[in-house]
Amino acid sequence: QLVSRTTQQFSSYLISYLSSVVSKQKIEILFSSTQKLSFTLHSSTKKKQIEKPRVSFFHKKKGYNSMEKVDHREVKDGASMISLDKKGAKEEAVMSSSHAVVSVSPPAAKKRLSMEDEIMEIKSFYGFRTHTPRTVLYWVLVALTGGVVFIISHWFERKTFMFKHRRVPLSEASKVLVTGTDNHFEISRVRSSTSPSNSKVRVDDIPTDERMIIFKYLRFKYSSDEDTFKPILHQEVLIKEHARRGGYTALSQQEHDTTKTLLGPNLIDVPVDPIPTLLIREVLHPFFVFQIYSAIVWCTEAYWIYAAIILFMAFVTAATGLWEVRKNLQLIRKLSFYECLIEVVRDGRVEEIKSGDLVVGDVVRLRPATILPCDVALLSGSCVVDESMLTGESTPVLKVPMPFNTSPKDIDARYTVFCGTKASELRYNAQRVVEGVVIKTGFQTTKGFLVLSILYPKPTKFKFVQESMKFLLAFFCIALIGFGIVVWKLVQLGTEP
Repeated sequence: QLVSRTTQQFSSYLISYLSSVVSKQKIEILFSSTQKLSFTLHSSTKKKQIEKPRVSFFHKKKGYNSMEKVDHREVKDGASMISLDKKGAKEEAVMSSSHAVVSVSPPAAKKRLSMEDEIMEIKSFYGFRTHTPRTVLYWVLVALTGGVVFIISHWFERKTFMFKHRRVPLSEASKVLVTGTDNHFEISRVRSSTSPSNSKVRVDDIPTDERMIIFKYLRFKYSSDEDTFKPILHQEVLIKEHARRGGYTALSQQEHDTTKTLLGPNLIDVPVDPIPTLLIREVLHPFFVFQIYSAIVWCTEAYWIYAAIILFMAFVTAATGLWEVRKNLQLIRKLSFYECLIEVVRDGRVEEIKSGDLVVGDVVRLRPATILPCDVALLSGSCVVDESMLTGESTPVLKVPMPFNTSPKDIDARYTVFCGTKASELRYNAQRVVEGVVIKTGFQTTKGFLVLSILYPKPTKFKFVQESMKFLLAFFCIALIGFGIVVWKLVQLGTEP
């Protein structure tokens, strides 16, 4: 009893002491049934830490009716409690006169984003306009340094862009620097959502609410109410059309043209960069530049064979990398690009058009053994679909028509024939047709998002690459110091460097 009482007094004293002196540290309290308490302190002042844990100490004399996470039967009057909150996790520990009770509630589960939400999630939008004096200064520096500034600016594309442009509000921007949550960034040109993409319209002539940008092949429209760009979701377009027309009816030609201008063509077209562009990327890589610099140094020392071998290996490596990148892009384009002829109901009559002209809201008719060029929700008839292209499963899946007047929000996989899947068997209705409404086109289809997940995978940090860059930088600095010392010595000896 004396040992137990002494332990409790010491624990209470230690808790009181920590509550007065520790303000920026995390306290882990481990209770055991033998009355032993262990305290572990962890510093929370690290630079990389986003949230500092908050530690609060308090003492209650009577009752713990407000505590939902603690076993009330084991709590006695006069107990001390410590509450620790960190990043959504809450640990509550209660110490009584005879024993300790610990109740831990797990951290709130972070909602897992779908593949579509991860790709469309944006970290920041920044508006810019061209700054002519800075642009002129940049090219003057490029000329004066013999292209060295151009090479360095290629490595720091974001910084170079911000130097040549001035920051403006999004409502006045002609270019937008868009950064995704994966830290991938693109410089997107502001264009009109009501004019064809190939038309040249001055930014100042585009109404604010009609301004649009393209990021990761997806379209974002400016919202003046929220002062940001929001993704143009095909489901929202379908909801508006469904509410306006009172159902899934065929589009007129004018409605088709307006929707196509807003959403773009129904194509999953991944452009393949030309060879000169890929070649510039390869030869401007820091390691390739370092190899060229090394070869030049060895040439100055008359090591011609060694310099030739370095140049040969550098160019072979660059050519191999270029060939592999171009081959992979061509393979992705071959797998993703698909266009066919399909029957569509337009202005009350059935027409045969190219699938690239389909838009959300079009009513199409399926044919046997057809590979779908878009996501279609069945309106009448049913079909057996081979979804091995998307899921890898060879088991056929039966798709049934939607119930009458189903809301676009309630359309699920049971009624949807996805883009890239094959309708191997059709089961016609009384009119001998299988009809469906187009709900998603282009890169917003299921197949389109799969292609985007290949083009923009989740970032993976390789420590080897980071350390190799640091090594090259340190080696370059040492080489510059050595070069300076050699020049200084040659000048002292009266020899021309």
